Amino acid sequence: MENQERPKTIEEQFEHRETVELYGGKVEVVDVSPERPKTKVPVVVAPGWSASPDDFRGNIIALAQSGRRAISVHAPHGIEHELPEEHNKLLPDAELRKVAALVNSLEMKDIDTVDVVAHSEAALFSTVAAYLYPERFRNLVLVNPAGLIGEDNIARLMVSFSAEVVRQTIEDIREKRIGKPFFQTLGEITGYISKKPLQVVREILAMSNSQIHEILRELKQRGTGISIVSGNRDLVFPTKKMKGVLSPDMFSGFYEVAGRHNDVYTKSHEYNPLIMGALDKMEEERDK
Repeated sequence: MENQERPKTIEEQFEHRETVELYGGKVEVVDVSPERPKTKVPVVVAPGWSASPDDFRGNIIALAQSGRRAISVHAPHGIEHELPEEHNKLLPDAELRKVAALVNSLEMKDIDTVDVVAHSEAALFSTVAAYLYPERFRNLVLVNPAGLIGEDNIARLMVSFSAEVVRQTIEDIREKRIGKPFFQTLGEITGYISKKPLQVVREILAMSNSQIHEILRELKQRGTGISIVSGNRDLVFPTKKMKGVLSPDMFSGFYEVAGRHNDVYTKSHEYNPLIMGALDKMEEERDK
């Protein structure tokens, strides 16, 4: 890891990036700590497909300001890993690469146990990471998660993602909010795809084909805290379809909110109290 003097303020810590060397590749890690932590367990903020810690700046800083150490691992396509072949029964290799990036980054930073806030695709690899390494993952908050709407297909998924980007842009203009211009967002997605197009195809296939509801059931039985936040205007992973798959033995709390797929970070000030409340509630229940 790079040996640099650690900044002091929360905002400065966010801008300071550590680089972790893993299996010949480099993984960027954001690590923000409050001056007076209220818990010893950090929170990992796991961005979804094509997103980065920079998109989740408002969430990460708010978590630190609330007294929680917040970490975010940026490994867009994961890393080469040495997980047993039978793990492919849980998730395709494209997602297992991200499991490896997350777990190995925590090991490199000597972090034993974390809570996770995972958005969209990140729910897939975060949930499987918790299944494979239960001692490392205490509570999960899954926001508009992939893998919980039943049978899907890649065409519907891509159309829905595109529609979300367009609708978000239109809404930002109508409400006079400062958001990313449409062509900037499109450019970022295009750049993400162009770097590793075959890997991106595998990731999209994983999102459309993977199901994690049975894994959630097993995790809950083991004692893992699981909260699900679903935006009822999300076109990518609709709340109605999610409710048709989920049952109470798969989660600790379910929160339906008036939001779109990416509102968790485009409107972070609205989602942060809900996320932190879910973390607090699961922590309180665990301490009983």
